[in-house]
Amino acid sequence: MNNLQGFLLSIHTVNESRLEVEVDTSQLKWDEYQKLVEDLQDLLNSIDEEHSVRTELMKGRSLRARYRRVSVDDRRRNLRFSPLPSKYSNILKNLRSYVYIDLVPSTCFCVEQIGPRRVYFLPKGMAPLLLEAVDRINKETLGKIRDEIEEFKAGNYFLRIKQLLMSYGLDPRILDTEDFSIGNFSMAAVPVDFGYSVEADDFFAKDVREKHKRGLEALRSQIEEKHKEYVSAILKEILSRLGAIVSANKFTGMKVTKKIDELMEICEGCGLTRVNEVLLKPLKEICTAKRDKREELTEGFFGTKNLSEGVEKTIREFL
Repeated sequence: MNNLQGFLLSIHTVNESRLEVEVDTSQLKWDEYQKLVEDLQDLLNSIDEEHSVRTELMKGRSLRARYRRVSVDDRRRNLRFSPLPSKYSNILKNLRSYVYIDLVPSTCFCVEQIGPRRVYFLPKGMAPLLLEAVDRINKETLGKIRDEIEEFKAGNYFLRIKQLLMSYGLDPRILDTEDFSIGNFSMAAVPVDFGYSVEADDFFAKDVREKHKRGLEALRSQIEEKHKEYVSAILKEILSRLGAIVSANKFTGMKVTKKIDELMEICEGCGLTRVNEVLLKPLKEICTAKRDKREELTEGFFGTKNLSEGVEKTIREFL
């Protein structure tokens, strides 16, 4: 098996909560608070109607109240909402989904999960593609949103929201103190060299090597174990992605070959060329063959007429 070549990747995504503001409404009586919520919802819905491309798909705006007890006799009620058109929150949600559901899986493999946090392995050959795509999102899409937000803040609707808050005795200046900064998508890539050799490292000269022999042996073992762990995780993810293709010998034409080509490109990028030669190239040949030739090819490549069994058997041999 080839040594993995690439980067450990951590991902920071933008969050639509940065477009929200929180107003202390504790001073309002309950009926005043309810009326404020109704008036604010009406105004925000008017904003969405004017700024939405497809008004028939619009949903009503939800406002959130948060209660906090300062002391036995002092309870605070804060109203949280976004004074901006909801299309911006929706764009950020869609971008986040695109990054995690489409962009990252098409260029990376998940190799570890620690609680909710995932660690991705970004193949060396795929790094420019991923980082270029993220840079384009930041400059083109998020840059445009920032410009539009500044334009909206200088307009009539933003002023009307301030006036509405002031009519209920609330300080409208809170909208000016919030800059609604959405930040950028960012990728932190740490290079990993699984071709590293403790024995070949000049730093560990012979006298040092003898002095710390047990520690160096532990270091080498740890590197080897982590490499095996990541390769195993990648192979299991490959099997998972191929599941829809190979289960019950199902074939779906161009979609199948496109998915196989995508996996081959990622494997090539991280140095797993043997996976391509032994598994993915044969699988592609089987999928593009005439139906009456598939079982024969499957048996020839994988030693069984059952494609699912053959693919699983081949992956197990790598583990």
